[in-house]
Amino acid sequence: MFLNTVMALAAVIHLSNGAGRIYKAFDSLSSYDAAQAVCDNNYGTTLATVIDRADLFWLYYAMDSAGIDSSDVHGTQMFIGLNDRDNEGVFRWIDETSCPFTGTNIDGIYTCLPPSQSDCAVNDNGDCSSFASYLPQWNSGEPSNSNNEDYGIIAFGSSYTDVSLNDGHGGSGDSRFFACNYPLNPLLANDKEYLQNIFKNEEDYQLFLNGNDELSIVGFNNKNDLVNNYESYIIGSIIVIMIISIMVYYVNKNKNKLQNEYQPLV
Repeated sequence: MFLNTVMALAAVIHLSNGAGRIYKAFDSLSSYDAAQAVCDNNYGTTLATVIDRADLFWLYYAMDSAGIDSSDVHGTQMFIGLNDRDNEGVFRWIDETSCPFTGTNIDGIYTCLPPSQSDCAVNDNGDCSSFASYLPQWNSGEPSNSNNEDYGIIAFGSSYTDVSLNDGHGGSGDSRFFACNYPLNPLLANDKEYLQNIFKNEEDYQLFLNGNDELSIVGFNNKNDLVNNYESYIIGSIIVIMIISIMVYYVNKNKNKLQNEYQPLV
C-alpha cells in the first residue's frame, strides 16, 4: 500500500514537473467518443493532451509515424482531448490537466489554450497578450461554438510548429484521425518492445538509446536519464511522505497531551 502511494505520488510529480507526454496516433477515421474509447480500452488513457511546444513535437512525431499526411481525406486533422461538451463555453482536458490559459477570449469562452491575438478579450482577461507567441493556440475565430462544435481538432503543416487548432463536431458524420496519450513508463525504459512502440523506426530508437537532443522524451536525452530522473522523483516523494507523516504524528501527540492536561473537573 505504501509503495503504491509512493509510486502514484511520484508519477504525479514526474508529469507536473514537465517530464512531458508521448502519443500514439491512429490513421483510422473515428467519431470523438469512439476515439476516446480506443484510448481508454487500449492504454487506460485519454485523447491527446497537448499544452506546449514539446507536446507538439511528440504529437507531430506520432502523426508522422502513423503515416498521416496532408494528402489524406481530412489532411492531418486529429481529435485531441480538449472539449467543452459538458460545460458549453468552458474548454477542459479530459484527463483534467490544468489549462495554461485561464482567461476568456473576446466571446467570453474559456479557451484553455490561448486564443489568437485577434480574439483577445477587451479587458485582456488572463493576460492574453503575453501568449502572443505561445503554441499551440487557437486559430482566429476559434473556438466558434457554432452548431455544437464541442471538440478540439489539431492539424499540422510542414513542421510541428506549423500547427492549427479549431473545434468541430464529433459525431460519426464528422470523423477524424486521432491520437491517444501513450503511457509514459520510465520503469520500462529498458524494455525494447515498449520503446519501439514509441519510435517509428530502428534508427530513431537507437538515437534515443544513445542520447539525442531532438529525439528525446522531453527533459531526458536517453533512457538512463529517464530512469535516473524518475528514481529521483520517487526518492523525493518518499521524503515528502515521511515529513508529512512526522508532522501528523507530532500534531496528534500534542493534541493528546493538551487533552490530558486540561481534563474537565468532575
